[in-house]
Formats: sequence, structure tokens, C-alpha cells
Amino acid sequence: MSQAKGWGIRVIYPLLGLTILAVIFIVHFQLTLAVQVQSHIQQQRLIAEQGKQLIETDLSELVSDLQVLATLAPVNTLAQKGSLQIMAQQFLAVAKNKNHYDQIRVLNPFGKELIRVDRRLGPGLTPAHLLQDKSGRYYVNDMQKLTESEVYLSPLDFNIEFGVVETPHRLVLRMGRALYNDNGEKVALLLVNYDGDRLKRHLQQIESTWPGGRLMLSDDVARLLPSQPDPLPSPLIQAMANQQRGLIQHNDFSWNFIGIRLPNKIRGQTNWTVISALPPSFRNQLRSNFWREQGGFYTLLGLLVVLSSIGISQLVIRNSTIKQLHDREKSFRKILERLPLAAVVLDRDFQLTFVNHAILGLFNLPRDGELPENDFAALVDIEECPLVEKRVNLAFDKGIAPPAFKAHLQVSGERRLINWHASLIDTSDGPRLALIGEDLTEHETQQAQLHRLSRAIEQSPSMVIITNIDGIVEYVNPSFGLITGYSMREIIGQTIRVLKSGRVLSEVYRQMWQTLQDGREWVGELENLTKAGNPLWVRVSIAPVINDHGETTHYVAVEQDITAEKALQASIAEEQAMRQRNDQMAAVGRAANMIAHDLRNPLSSVKMSLQMGRKRLNATDPDTAEIFGIALDQVTYMEDILSDLLSYSRPNQLQPEWIAINPLLESQILSLQGQIEQNNLTMNQSLALGLPTIYADPTKLRQLLQNLLENAVQAASEVDNGWVNVKSELRFTPKGQKLIISVENNGQPVDRETADRMFEPFFTTRAKGTGLGLAIVRRILDQHRAQCRVQALASGGLLLEIEFSLAAG
Repeated sequence: MSQAKGWGIRVIYPLLGLTILAVIFIVHFQLTLAVQVQSHIQQQRLIAEQGKQLIETDLSELVSDLQVLATLAPVNTLAQKGSLQIMAQQFLAVAKNKNHYDQIRVLNPFGKELIRVDRRLGPGLTPAHLLQDKSGRYYVNDMQKLTESEVYLSPLDFNIEFGVVETPHRLVLRMGRALYNDNGEKVALLLVNYDGDRLKRHLQQIESTWPGGRLMLSDDVARLLPSQPDPLPSPLIQAMANQQRGLIQHNDFSWNFIGIRLPNKIRGQTNWTVISALPPSFRNQLRSNFWREQGGFYTLLGLLVVLSSIGISQLVIRNSTIKQLHDREKSFRKILERLPLAAVVLDRDFQLTFVNHAILGLFNLPRDGELPENDFAALVDIEECPLVEKRVNLAFDKGIAPPAFKAHLQVSGERRLINWHASLIDTSDGPRLALIGEDLTEHETQQAQLHRLSRAIEQSPSMVIITNIDGIVEYVNPSFGLITGYSMREIIGQTIRVLKSGRVLSEVYRQMWQTLQDGREWVGELENLTKAGNPLWVRVSIAPVINDHGETTHYVAVEQDITAEKALQASIAEEQAMRQRNDQMAAVGRAANMIAHDLRNPLSSVKMSLQMGRKRLNATDPDTAEIFGIALDQVTYMEDILSDLLSYSRPNQLQPEWIAINPLLESQILSLQGQIEQNNLTMNQSLALGLPTIYADPTKLRQLLQNLLENAVQAASEVDNGWVNVKSELRFTPKGQKLIISVENNGQPVDRETADRMFEPFFTTRAKGTGLGLAIVRRILDQHRAQCRVQALASGGLLLEIEFSLAAG
């Protein structure tokens, strides 16, 4: 391609793109402007409508007030003495409540003022010597023509006092009616001056909600309120004369007008029009807004168009240059000969017209040798031959090179996979197809091995994790998601530390990382957490991945889920510990049983003797009788110890049944009521309603609750303001529903060692006590496979929670 043609392409493409963008910009601008203009015109109509409603409301109020004033006028007794004064006072009262009326006047039928209530006087009554004769005024002349039912409305006008326009100028709107007596005689004229400035302020208030626009009121002679410095255009005046409402566009102004329809009984100024005007500046503002909002976007878009056009033009020039280069390839064969890749040239009949040294070397043939077959189709694997023939024929038929394809060649018993790239070339003998191939045999073997390895990893029941040297996850197999609950999307890119449970010693992790950083494999067991927060025990083998330079690039971890195995080991250990504890307790029980049996009978004889002795000495020797009583209390204490020993030494078989827990708790609390009151304790109960029944031995459960409550009452009795809280509830846990009984007291502080040992037989912190009460509780809990948690409270006392699983047996 010539240099001039290249520069022409570089210039034309950007110009074409910018032209299209300019057309889009103009269309967008015109459409946006039209929509916004229409929106402003709609707003203009709404503003005019609001002005119309305002005027109609004010005029309606004025007519109504005029009617009220007319009813106050004593038309039949107007000539009588005092009537005018009474009427003046009534009008004055109205004026005080209606401060928008400048004047309320009563004139005789010829225009002489009889009464004037003036707002500027407070309001107040104008003195008689200041009353004026208005007989020459136009509005008096018009009112003299009114019938009894008609109302007069004047145009907007400036107020005139004593024949001179009042300054500062004050706009007024006059409304009046003729007053007739019962005989049909006109006796007076009632006239009200409405404050025109108030109407002006109302219009300006509406106008303030419409930035850039004007709102005006016009009468028959085009008087404007508020005042308009320029006269209304003649097309607008003509349209207002012929239409009730309309829209006029003139000199870039937009004029919207709405006529006000007055009742038929109103005479005088009956044509009022509300006009809303949009000046030409609003269109300029819309244009400025569009450029401010869209200018940056179109500027950026124009830059992108220029850059894209330059890129496209460069691509066009490059493709054209490549084509010309292909046309000038006269030494193609020499190039193919020097290629390290396999290269052949075929004619239309699949006959080889050229082979290079590289393809001969693939099959261990000498450089000056030749392939055993001159027909290329005969060398291709028989199953792949139809596809190769189709692609070659398509290339010759369409005149375009086919896409790359893979085919196996078999020469002298050796089979090689070659990836062929085809290109059509012109020769003196006609078109030929050049095939340049890359030997993929070794690559195919490696890919097959990688595929088998990948399938093995994907289908492995063990978790396989690959991370970089910082522990960031780059791959996990499907088993990882099934076991941990984390999807591949959630875990990829995260650190493997998200699985840590926090229950593995930091020393274990330190040794693991030290081993890996030394380039050695680490094997061990770790306790992790699943996504749901459940424990996950894994047996781990982690090995570093080392590249050709001896650098560690990744770590590969193979983890086997041994959670069930760990749970089984824990269960077996627990069973063994329970069996060992039961054996120990059985031995202690047998010894305790023997001691209890051997001591019970002698103690009974001693007790009986002491009782008889105290009874005989009560009257004769009280001091000795008191000593006998103390000894008798000690014997009773020893009997209690023997009872606990016998109870602990004879763990009867369970006789379970379905029972409700709350009645048992209430009965045991009631049995301790004497001790509670004696020690001035507070017993708080919070027993949940509707609890399910549990399958347990009621006798043993009663003994368990009695021992727990007695222990809590005794602990709370040792402090001032002691209290005991008893609570039952249903709790939902990951292992199912649990029935919870909690007993809490505010006794003396308990240290950790005491809390850990309090269920051991014969362990007690009290001067009197066997230390078997909570040991019996532990035995009953073990028989029911229930759990007990002990928590020493920071403020003093203990919290014991008993947990029963809601399952039969």
C-alpha cells in the first residue's frame, strides 16, 4: 500500500466517525430541547391555572362579602336618625376582620358619600367633613344603572382622593351594588375598594415558584398586574379577544392565557385574563443546561471515536500490507525448507509437491530421503482422513485457508500427532495449499496424563487444596465443598486460615510452616471449622511444589475427613472413663454399704438410750438433759451420713416413664419452703409453659432436684439477701432439642478447683456434710445420659445447668 493511500485512510476514518457522532449529538440535542420546552410549557399552563384559581377565589370572596354587607344595610330605615351610625359600626366591625378592603362606602343614589370605613384610619370612620362627592366618577355612573340583583366590578385603577391620584400609587379593584328598599326604590350605593396590591402579591407569590417566568392579570384595556414594562404583542391581544384560552409563540416568547368567567350578574369589567409568559432566555438556559450535562460525555465520546477510528484504520492498513506481503512471497519454498517445523505443500489431488527436512526428521528418515507415500491422504490416520479431505477441498473451492486442525500421520509404523496450519499460495502451476505442522505427540501424552490426574483429584473423596506461598487458595476439588460447605467461588482467593478453629496450638502451625519452608512434607491432624461452624477434624498431608529453579511456588494439601473417627474415639474414651468411674464408685459403694450396715444398729441403740435419758432428766437435771440433746443431734447427723452412704452405694436400676419436669420442680421447691423462710431467702421461679415430657425415672429425678435445690439453698443461706433462681426452658441446638433446668444462687464465691471437684464423692467445703449429694446427682445424670455444666459467677455463687436430650430411652 502506498504512503499516500495509508494517510488517506488514517484521515477518512476519524472524520467519518466524528460526522456520525455530530449527527447523533444534534438529534439528541433537538429531542431533549423539544421535551424540555414541552415540559416548561406544561408548567406554564399549570401556573396560569393557579393564577386563574387565585383570581376566581378572591373575586368569589369579594362577592360574598359584598352580599354580607348588603344584608347589614337597613335599606327601609336608612333615612331615620341613627341608622347610618349603626350601619357604620357594623361595617367597621367587618373591616377589622377583612384588612384587604381599603374602603367600605355607602353613597346616596347620586354619588355623595354617606359612610366611609377607611383601612388607613385603623380602620376607622372618615369624619363627615372629609366625605366626598363621587358623582362624576365612572364607576358611580355605572352603578347607577344596576338592578337590584346585579353586582358591579370595576377595572384595575389607581385610587383618587379629591380629584387627584393618590401617591404613592395604590391599585384598587372596586365592587359594588345598588341598595333597594321594599318598595323597589334605590336608596343607596354600596361600594367596596379591594386592595389591588394584595392581588399583586398573590400573583408574585405564585410567580416565585416558577423561576424565569412571569404571571400577569389583564383586563379589557390590557392593564397588567404586576405591571409589564413592554406592551402585550398584538397577536396575543387578538387571540385573547377571540378565545377563552390559548398558547401564542411570538418573538421566542411563549404566552399562555386563560380567561376568567364571571357570573352573569356581574356588570362593568367582566373580561379578565391570566397570562403566563416565558421569555426567550429560558431556551438559552435549556441549551446551556444540555451542554453542561452532556458536553463532557460527548467530548469523551468524540475522543473515543477518534482513537477507535485511528485503531481501525491502522488495522485496515496492516491487513492490506500483510496481503501484499503474501503476494510477494516468491521464495516460499526456501523459507519452508529452513523451518524447524514440519511443512508440506499439496495440490488439489492431495499429492505432495514439497516436504521439508523437519518432517523427515520426525519419522527418523534421512534428510535426502522421502516419505513412503506421495499421497498425503494415505499418510493420515484412516479415521481422521475424511475431516482432512473436507478441509483441504474447502480451501481450494472457497479460495480461503481452512482453520488449524490436528491429524495423526503414520510413517513406517510410527504414529505422530501434528497440529497443522494451512495457507493458500499461488504458483506457476496453480494454487497450492501449504501445511505447517507442530509435533504435539509429547504434548498429547502429557495432556492425557494431566487429564487422568485431574480426574483423579476431582473424584477423590479426600479434599485437595492448592495455595500460593502466602496461603491464598487457588484451587479446591469438589470434595472440599461437600465437606466444608464452602463453594469454590467463596474460597478461591481467600486465605486457608478461614478454616482455623482456634483450638489448635500455635506451636503446631509454627512447626508446620517451618517444615514447609524447609521444602519438606508435613503430616499431621488439625481441628478446623466448617462454614456452618461445626468442628472438622482432618488428617493432613501438605507438600511444597518446587519449580525448575528450586523455588517453592505453591503448596498442595490432601486432607482426609476424620471427624467421625475422632467422635468415635471420644465416645469410646468416654465409655471407658464412665466404666472405670462406675467400677471405682461401685467399690466405694460396697465399702460404704458395709460400713453403713455395721454402724446403723449400734447407732439406733445409742439414739434410743439418749432419748430415754433426756426424757428422764428433763425434770430433775436440765443441764444434763441438754447435753443428752446435743449428743442426740450428733447421732441424727451420723444417721443422715449413713443414709447418704446407703443411697450412693445402691444405684438401683432405672424405671423410666414419660414425666413433666415443671410439677417435679414445684413440689421440690415447696418441700424446701421452711428452710427458705427460716433463712429469709428469695426463691425466683421461671418455668416455661408447654415443655415436652422427658423419658426418665421420676424417683431418681426427684432425688436429683432435691439435692440440687438443697445445695443452692444452703449456699444462699451463707450470705445476706440470699436468693435462688430456678428456670426451665426448651433450647434448640445443632444436636437437636434440649430440655434445660438451671439452678442459680448468689452464695460465697467459688474458685475453679472447687467447681471442678464438687461432683467428686465425699468432697465438701462445709463443716457438716457427707460430700455425696452432688456425687449422687452425677450418678443419676450419667444413668440418664444427661449433661451438667457448672459456672462460677463473678459476683459470687454458682450456676448449674442440667441438659436432657428429648429422645426416648
